[in-house]
Amino acid sequence: MTIAAAPGRRKAMTLLALGTLAGCAVPRPPACGGAEGSFWVTAPGWHTEIWLRAEDLAGPLARLRPLFPGAAALGFGFGKRSFMLAQADAPAEVLLGPFPGAGVVEAKGLSTLPPEAWPGGAIALALPEGGLARLLTFLEASIAADAGSLALRGSLFLDAARGYSLAYTCNTWTAEALRHAGLPVSEHGVVLAGAVLAQLAPLGCRA
Repeated sequence: MTIAAAPGRRKAMTLLALGTLAGCAVPRPPACGGAEGSFWVTAPGWHTEIWLRAEDLAGPLARLRPLFPGAAALGFGFGKRSFMLAQADAPAEVLLGPFPGAGVVEAKGLSTLPPEAWPGGAIALALPEGGLARLLTFLEASIAADAGSLALRGSLFLDAARGYSLAYTCNTWTAEALRHAGLPVSEHGVVLAGAVLAQLAPLGCRA
């Protein structure tokens, strides 16, 4: 996420609702050793995101490419709208963060590919045949029809087609996206980022 002072808010959110990931035993994918995946999953704190090469955005999502000129990759994440748009000095939103609310899809650009931006912190994954088209379809379907949008802190926030709750978090959304892409990942019971990363350990590698 690209929210000012996000580390403090992430820590508070985690302690209040989800527990710290540091206490979770999550298998780490092996190092890539030069292998190159079709796309990447990153997990900054409790929040997971999906990254695609900018050139791979096709269909309706291709409209986002000109909004991030010079971007080598575009990232997508889901979350509670009021929480993700909150300013750093909004402690009330931290307290209300775990409660249900309207959802938002965040899109943002990166001038380099994720492995260069976060060495060892991006999980590279290969898409099965037809997986890219299915993933793009899921991402587009996650955005509400005639969605409103807001450009803020270098990101574009688009109204989501469904709401946020502890039964459907950013990590649930990521797991669902990966399943739609054809990977053997399940979103059932997923709340923490660790529940996604544990499923990716045998599938990807740390780029």
